[in-house]
Amino acid sequence: MVADLPRQLRWAADLDEPEIGDLSPAPASSGVVVAGMGGSALACDVAALTAHQLPVLVHRGYGVPAWAGPARSAVVAVSYSGNTEETLSALHQAAVERLAVAVVASGGAIVELAATEGWPTVVVPGGLQPRAAVGYQAGALLRLLTAMGGIGDARPALREAAAVVEARLADAVHDDHALQLAARLVDRT
Repeated sequence: MVADLPRQLRWAADLDEPEIGDLSPAPASSGVVVAGMGGSALACDVAALTAHQLPVLVHRGYGVPAWAGPARSAVVAVSYSGNTEETLSALHQAAVERLAVAVVASGGAIVELAATEGWPTVVVPGGLQPRAAVGYQAGALLRLLTAMGGIGDARPALREAAAVVEARLADAVHDDHALQLAARLVDRT
């Protein structure tokens, strides 16, 4: 699964520019709330660390932060399964407050809701554990933030990250770090 990360990052770099509709004005002053849990929140963290030009808050919980409505923040829901209860809650509150919304998921209720509401959506390949799909999710989120005008073009950075990870993985194969560590852990708790 780890060895698949470079391919996931390249997938995101090669992704067609997401159609964002009403999200096109850059929400630079109000920022973006990215809602996610578990492995999906990990992808949100990666994107938030990369988005230097835009305030991005990773929200792990129900609803959206109290300040998001008055600030008119955009909300991006990231849920690999598309069925995460807390992330669905954030979407519902964002809709009630009429905030700009976008979605990253592999399917599920979140993609169905986004289709009904007409929210911009990036559907990532499914069938993995959320933590094993961090490249898909982080890359898709970065591409959405790029399309929103909140950050520069993420494609070169995604391609560079893929090359760096690929090189590190190639080094690890030759160094056998994992095998050496496993050998030292034999018969230990």
